[in-house]
Amino acid sequence: MNILKLQSITKFNEDIYIMRIRPSYNDVLLNGGYKRIHIVDCSTGNVKKSYNFPDSVKDFAIHKWVTSPDGNKSYLFTNDNYDNENYSIEVNHLKGISRKIRMPSIFDMHGEFYCFSNHLYLIGRGGNHLLLKDDSFIEYNGDLPIQPSIQKLENKIGPISKYNIIKMDMNYNGFYIVGNRPLITGYVSLNGEEIITNIDWEFIDISRNNDILYICYEHQVVQIKKDESIVILEADPNEYFISINVLSKDNIIYLNVLSSANDDPEISWLRTYYI
Repeated sequence: MNILKLQSITKFNEDIYIMRIRPSYNDVLLNGGYKRIHIVDCSTGNVKKSYNFPDSVKDFAIHKWVTSPDGNKSYLFTNDNYDNENYSIEVNHLKGISRKIRMPSIFDMHGEFYCFSNHLYLIGRGGNHLLLKDDSFIEYNGDLPIQPSIQKLENKIGPISKYNIIKMDMNYNGFYIVGNRPLITGYVSLNGEEIITNIDWEFIDISRNNDILYICYEHQVVQIKKDESIVILEADPNEYFISINVLSKDNIIYLNVLSSANDDPEISWLRTYYI
């Protein structure tokens, strides 16, 4: 049973498997197969722009996606090794260009946990971090710009290292987490506010609108408010859900839902609902 009103649906004839938000612009960001990214209007589903990866990149599977707070750059990370190189990709949304950025051969990034303060810092587990300098990420062992906020948060929920960071909030005020000691899933802000539930780990993605959580499973999307849950979307029998995001545009709140065909990963849909 679907209880949301459908605003738009866009079909893609390519393997779309990851969705993120472009801050400040409130656009949707999608991969375009393994060779490009798309910037998509969150309300209509229309592709506004597409940017190719560098010519030297044959294929690049995105596993983590970081965006600058101004929405002008994307940083893409993979778990794969291509041509015996370790690199990420920076995409400049304003100039329409992309470049490789060298990465250390070993770095355990703590989910999509990062911060910006003149430079981009990637936050690793165990106090190992990286700093973007010129065309390389280099080791950084100093204090992070958000260290006071992290300390304040850890005083409330315990060491962040015991949680998995799913992704940062679009406004960089906090992040979505999952942990098993105790079993919690939800959103925590850097000033200690939290929206937490104790659902299992079998979900695919998570987003929120104020104090309401939206949990994406393979075949349904669940809304949770004050520990009361309701199924608001169910996948078509021929599709499965991949990702969700909540966005606001012109004072209207939208839920963007990415799905793929069961029998063909080269067919994907982006649906936009009013919430």
